[in-house]
Amino acid sequence: MKQLISFIKFIISLLFGESAYFKLRWFLLHGSRYYAIAGYWAIDGWLTEKEACALYDTVCNLSAKEPVVVEIGSWLGKSSVILGKGLKKNKTGKLFCIDPFDASGDKIGEEDYHRRAESLGIPLVEKFIKNLKKCGVFEYVKILQGKSWEFSGEWNKEIDFLFIDGDHSYEAVLRDYLDWAKFVKKGGFIGFHDVVVNPADKSVYQDGPYRVVKEKILESNEWTDKMFFHSLFIAKKV
Repeated sequence: MKQLISFIKFIISLLFGESAYFKLRWFLLHGSRYYAIAGYWAIDGWLTEKEACALYDTVCNLSAKEPVVVEIGSWLGKSSVILGKGLKKNKTGKLFCIDPFDASGDKIGEEDYHRRAESLGIPLVEKFIKNLKKCGVFEYVKILQGKSWEFSGEWNKEIDFLFIDGDHSYEAVLRDYLDWAKFVKKGGFIGFHDVVVNPADKSVYQDGPYRVVKEKILESNEWTDKMFFHSLFIAKKV
């Protein structure tokens, strides 16, 4: 069976390109419901299919007339496109993407970020915008280029979904939570990426997201409907 799948992949990729194979595979696995976000696969970044579907469902099901979604840490737009697609499905709302677009971040990933950024040949923010436009969600996005804490002091909007996926060091994740979670409306949602329940390999994962989720969400009565989707964690504000 594996040989047959490999052969089919080879033929489709040869005739129509690798993205065509992925989209066909995506449709067969996930059906038409999630086909709108299949293009996320081609964008550099870190997000499993289960995580992608969970992000999309969360935004699609927001009940606000004009949802406000805030993403801290966008990289090249892999998750941004999914969040934007959720807004586009309902044809309303705005996604605020906060990122310095300078390949900075936690110490564990910084070298890899810089290597990937240098290979692009253009500034990160330009590639980010190109990805959003290619996937048809740019009109739903407002870019806030800079550190997350530079914008929290003047922020005055209630947030329907806050997605924290920036610097993964404990101090940075905690600051993002303290600065931004207070803006999540009652009934709104918060999400964290790379929440490793048992972060045994510290050379690969920072334990910042896990520690903050454990201290501020799992052990708190302020949040409910706490769910994991691989390393993505989402909870609802009571």
